Amino acid sequence: MRTSIPACSAALLIAVPLLAATVTVDDATRYQVIDGWGACLYSGTPYTNNTWRLAYRDLGCNVLRMPLSKEVLRHTSGDMRIAVPLVDNLQSNVEKMSFNAMAMYGSFGTWLATNALEPERFKLVGSLWTPPHWMKSSTGITQYYVGRPSVGYWPTPWMSGDHNNWQGPGKGDSIGGHLRQDATNLTQFGRYVAAWVTGFRQRYGIPVFAVSLQNECSFENPFDSCTYERGEGAVGSPGAAGQWWQYAAALKAIKDEFVANNITTKIKAPHCAGVKDTPANPWELNQQMKYIEAIKLHSDASLINFVDYYCCNGYVGSSEDAVKTQAGYWLGKGSVPASWAFWLYAPGIVNDGKRTWFSECGGEAAAWANGSGGSPGSGAIVLAQKMHNALVHANVSAYIHWQMTDGSSGETEHTLLGTSHINNPHASKKYCAYKQFSRYVRPGAQRVKAVFGNGKTSTGGASEYDTYRGLSVSAYIHTQDLAATYVLVNMTASNQPVSIQLATAVSPPSYQVYRTSGSDSFARQADLTPIDNVVSLTMPAYSVVTVYGFVPEPGSVVSAAMLLTLMGRRFGRT
Repeated sequence: MRTSIPACSAALLIAVPLLAATVTVDDATRYQVIDGWGACLYSGTPYTNNTWRLAYRDLGCNVLRMPLSKEVLRHTSGDMRIAVPLVDNLQSNVEKMSFNAMAMYGSFGTWLATNALEPERFKLVGSLWTPPHWMKSSTGITQYYVGRPSVGYWPTPWMSGDHNNWQGPGKGDSIGGHLRQDATNLTQFGRYVAAWVTGFRQRYGIPVFAVSLQNECSFENPFDSCTYERGEGAVGSPGAAGQWWQYAAALKAIKDEFVANNITTKIKAPHCAGVKDTPANPWELNQQMKYIEAIKLHSDASLINFVDYYCCNGYVGSSEDAVKTQAGYWLGKGSVPASWAFWLYAPGIVNDGKRTWFSECGGEAAAWANGSGGSPGSGAIVLAQKMHNALVHANVSAYIHWQMTDGSSGETEHTLLGTSHINNPHASKKYCAYKQFSRYVRPGAQRVKAVFGNGKTSTGGASEYDTYRGLSVSAYIHTQDLAATYVLVNMTASNQPVSIQLATAVSPPSYQVYRTSGSDSFARQADLTPIDNVVSLTMPAYSVVTVYGFVPEPGSVVSAAMLLTLMGRRFGRT
């Protein structure tokens, strides 16, 4: 398969005037390593179609997220309220499970493991949306079912088929509740997760790289869900929130089974719904940090070492306050000037030695800019701005979109590509916005220091955190691929001339340029040749530009044709 390269255009790549914004790169100052990009597949999506698979590959995605479906372990009657006891033998437990419900993930994962741009960098990751229903008990909360809200609210946990529903009693979604914390049940839970990841690998031949033990671990959502914050013991009133220790106890149960069975699947934790939008009301940041604190305080002092990645979902706003909240998550609230809530526990994670992931993101509109007067609003350009914020201010190593597609004709707040655009993915502005990072900031790259004349990664806004009204930059060096990538996001209403004083650790002879704006869709521009290790360009208003270069193999004669050939070799194209 040969991937076509858009025709070059010199439009708007002009000589830089004296007042150009200057970017200085210090590649001796290094930050996080990039683990990758991807999305979650959900039932009903058309990923058995090869066109969709090629679009996922073209986007540069190397991560595939899946739910660790409760459907793999059912009582013979089909009633998921009835326990299926697990024993002290991993293979016996695997044999009680059926992975037929995971066929879409197994099929696409197998394909991606050999067809990603760099197959060796493929990562299959998963999250539990709920433990088996029979492992949960009440929190005193009532919740409805999103698939049929007219049924009304019922005490959690309840199966969506239990009340006037076509699915039948004991079937459907397992709504809310919390994991019972008695020793017997915790052992059952640990055996369940161990058997799940082992059984999937046996069935489909690909390992589960990492799991989180609960998606959005504080919420009793109106679908498959579970909370680890409330419903056990006597902390305040019955079901009172703040029982973070429940999460640590469940994690300990998984650790015991993984260690006993030599399971190498990594752990992403704690996986709250996000860190949210304002220092003045940072409930979700507080939850994320309290779970981490509970893991550190567990009687097993090594439990925190069992966590490989900190993760949460990345549903975060685009305002200055939202960026400050992300920065406070990474650096700690004491290092970020803001009106922080006095009760917030946020010491920061910068010194914990963990990479951090945003495991589910979304929320932007399909149009490039949908605000008044052509301003960004919540348009697709904001997706690129949020990716910059996550990478630079929260130091994330992986940015996983909620879904690539959900079968809708156009792009929704949840998706990157609608069915009407599958034959021309660049017709989706959201796809293009994501691709400005995902295609050429490859897994294994490391972010390096890149700042404007003000010493910050953003200029033009009220502060370095005001990226919604400024020009922002990030830079990445890939020592294995001998590549360098620079991504600029212009959220201003004017053209912005920029000169980049390039990194010195990797010195490509020329740079490819890709641009998305109101009139461009990941459009290839004229290549840039460094002069005295500087390249210059002008960014249109409300645009995103990626500047990418790599060092050809030693002894190569560099020509435009050879650069394309080398690029194809490096990215696995034939």
